[in-house]
Amino acid sequence: MRIIAIIIFFTLICKNLIAEEYNYKISTLNVTFATISLNLNKSYAAANIKSKGLIGFFYKFQSTAFTSYDDNTSEYKYTRSKKNFSKKLNAKFMGKDARINFENIKTKKGYKKINISDLTKVSDPLSALTEILKKGLNNCNFSEKVFDGEDVYILKLVDTNLTRNEHKLCTLYYQTVSGHKIKREKKLNNIKINIFYPVHNRDISNIYFETKVNNIPMKMISTTK
Repeated sequence: MRIIAIIIFFTLICKNLIAEEYNYKISTLNVTFATISLNLNKSYAAANIKSKGLIGFFYKFQSTAFTSYDDNTSEYKYTRSKKNFSKKLNAKFMGKDARINFENIKTKKGYKKINISDLTKVSDPLSALTEILKKGLNNCNFSEKVFDGEDVYILKLVDTNLTRNEHKLCTLYYQTVSGHKIKREKKLNNIKINIFYPVHNRDISNIYFETKVNNIPMKMISTTK
């Protein structure tokens, strides 16, 4: 479900960067299977995603993401729950460096070791994606190293030089660095999301997203009126 998590992070800055509430839907094959409600504020960003409809009946899940900002520090929290499973992630940052106690970190067998250098010049997911969308309106060539409390990875935005329905198409690529399960590395590095930026205006709410999971198309659009 990492692809869903990435989409959630994008929705947190898809409108105006002010304190308001917005709603989105994620659909596949024209069937909505999840909804997202979110609140944006200068001091925090928060979102809640829930399963919906027939798909949600058979595969019920819920995720939340939250980042708080205070001067030069920030803290990111993420939780996900589904039947017989729950997961929590947490990360703290001082400027562009993650703050963790390396003495308490033990690399699990089969996982890529996190080095101290991996956590320098790094951002939390929401801050990184805010930069991607803001810069993407003008220039779709940008990358950011991210730490989500578990994995370190790079998000790279690339301009395809293509347009569709008055939107320019840019593609976001996911590149593993460390912290991930090694046998999942190939699958993670195949993650990509097409982002469609409006050509004739700078209204972030007009951005929409498309991707594929196991060759099944998915789309996310705003339902905020």
